[in-house]
Amino acid sequence: MNDRDNPLVAIQEIFRQYIEAKREFGAIAERCLLKGWPDRKAEIQSTMRLMTLVSEIELLRFEYLMSVTLLDSATLKSFALLFDRLYKGWRDSDEVALSAGTRPTGMCRRS
Repeated sequence: MNDRDNPLVAIQEIFRQYIEAKREFGAIAERCLLKGWPDRKAEIQSTMRLMTLVSEIELLRFEYLMSVTLLDSATLKSFALLFDRLYKGWRDSDEVALSAGTRPTGMCRRS
């Protein structure tokens, strides 16, 4: 079985594409918003920064779960279930472990 047939590799690639698409959308949206409302520059930049931080949280949590825990196959069957795990199913113990540095080197982290 090659990497493309591995469901874990497939979900990682799809998640990577999702994060990259959010980043691209944010950059385009920021340019458009600033063009339309140049007087709202600070508010627009704050909103876009918040969007970037949410993406980083999603990425860190996803990488942590993929590297430290075994996600059951049901969780990997849909993005809705995956996002439930990243948000509703995120436990205090997950946060403590992630904050303590139990995190992998980045799958698609920006430099």
